[in-house]
Amino acid sequence: MPSHSGETFWTRLDLLFVTGSGDNKTMNFLSNRKNRTITVVCLLIAAICAFLIQDDSLFKMITSASSQSIGILEQVKKDVRKKNIANYFWEDVGRGDNLNAGDSIFTGSESSVIVKLEGGQTITVAPNSLIKFRTKNQKLVIDIPYGAVQMDEVLEDIIISDCGRDYSVSQQKGAINFNKSEKCGSVAVDTKSEVAVKEFKAQKLSKDIAESFLEIANQGILDNLERSVASEEAGPVLSLQPPQFDSLNIRYSAINGADQVLKWNPDAQAESYEIEISNTPDFQNIEKFNPTTTQLSLSRLAKNVFFRGRSIGKDSQLSDYSEVGQIQVDFPGIKIKNPKLNKEYRAKNPYDRGTKEKFDVAWSKVPLADKYVVEVKDPKSAKTIKKYDSRSPASVIEVPKPGKYSYQIHALDAEGRKISSSDVGQVTYDKVFTLEAPVIVGETSNKFYFFQKDSGKYVWLNWTSSGEENRFRVEIARDKEFTQVVKSVFTTRNKLLITDQVEGGEYFWRVRKEDKDEFSNWSNVDVFKVQINEDNLERIPAQE
Repeated sequence: MPSHSGETFWTRLDLLFVTGSGDNKTMNFLSNRKNRTITVVCLLIAAICAFLIQDDSLFKMITSASSQSIGILEQVKKDVRKKNIANYFWEDVGRGDNLNAGDSIFTGSESSVIVKLEGGQTITVAPNSLIKFRTKNQKLVIDIPYGAVQMDEVLEDIIISDCGRDYSVSQQKGAINFNKSEKCGSVAVDTKSEVAVKEFKAQKLSKDIAESFLEIANQGILDNLERSVASEEAGPVLSLQPPQFDSLNIRYSAINGADQVLKWNPDAQAESYEIEISNTPDFQNIEKFNPTTTQLSLSRLAKNVFFRGRSIGKDSQLSDYSEVGQIQVDFPGIKIKNPKLNKEYRAKNPYDRGTKEKFDVAWSKVPLADKYVVEVKDPKSAKTIKKYDSRSPASVIEVPKPGKYSYQIHALDAEGRKISSSDVGQVTYDKVFTLEAPVIVGETSNKFYFFQKDSGKYVWLNWTSSGEENRFRVEIARDKEFTQVVKSVFTTRNKLLITDQVEGGEYFWRVRKEDKDEFSNWSNVDVFKVQINEDNLERIPAQE
């Protein structure tokens, strides 16, 4: 029965490996005893491997016997794993586990761990981080392939390593955070106190953290970290030096319009350079250039330009920033081709307000100017009436009505910054009348008339006027403001004889030219005095 049962087992197993060809001939692979033995051994090996995948405790024992303990894991939140260079697998960790030199810590999306070093320093590893701890010259070195670490207080000198490049953090109180994407040179520093560290710029992660962990788990080793350690053992890495500019204080005249060229000494380790240009010394708003040579032509400049640079080496390694330099640019002033513009508006009468009028303006060109702005102002209120943009050194401006105006031209660069201005020009838009005002001649003005009783009725008034057809209106009043008009007369002659009885006293008179609905301004105001025989005369009041 056992043999029969065995044969039944092998017979059934044979069915899985049966192949056939024509004439119903078959070959049974397991009919051979030797083949059966080999198959059983393979199945046993497969079962053992499956067990080891589920439980890697055997491999956890493979640890470097000379590992140096640098601290313990004080707080562990959710899925946190640790791996030493000598291990092939990641192991789960818990509170109180040792942290040795050469250990790497990995945290998941909702995981974190607080490491307490031998000297009392605490370091928090944030979620989605891969951090390696090692020592160098008796100092702690924290490698950050990606992720973030935080120190609430810096109690000892620490080295932050980024792709083999080290940055020192001096012992000093205050919180400090480091975070980095997968790209080399992307370490960012966030500190609430003054800590001796270098400047970095953060960059976005190019790969999902979970995806990165799967790659690391499949590989079984940290390739980047191993290469970094191997590089240290091979010898010191030459650090990149920042660009050394020929001059940090440049005075540049933009009169000829030539580009300003920045030059610097080459670095043998640099493959290219990163040059930053800003209009402020704090480099809040920057424009970046990446030349591969040791010079850069700047075609767009403001009055004051600040610059600095970094060298870029292999694997996007970055040097420190250079010293900040400054370019002071002298732009030529704008010269207006016709600073005084004049036109006339012929009005029908003094109450005609007039219409809008356009004026052509032109000026000299400013090198490196992106556009020009023409401002038209009311000189009395100094308010801007209108602005005109122009890409060329010419424009047309418009004034709303007759009067006097001022205008000024400004040159702007591509960023909208003012780089040059002109002197103030003038616009005179005069209102003149179709009919010119008459003029009271001096020989007839300011007359004094003396009459006997009941004879004060002959007074001559004379004036001059241009033109062939003359029609005039004459007004006579007892006050200068002509609020007490005693007589308004129309005539076609250049003189008027008053034949009505005129009372004694002082009189004011004026004349204007009229033609249908058009009329001129009033002439100048004149005065005449009338005195009757003293027996019947009241004294003429004195003129105020």
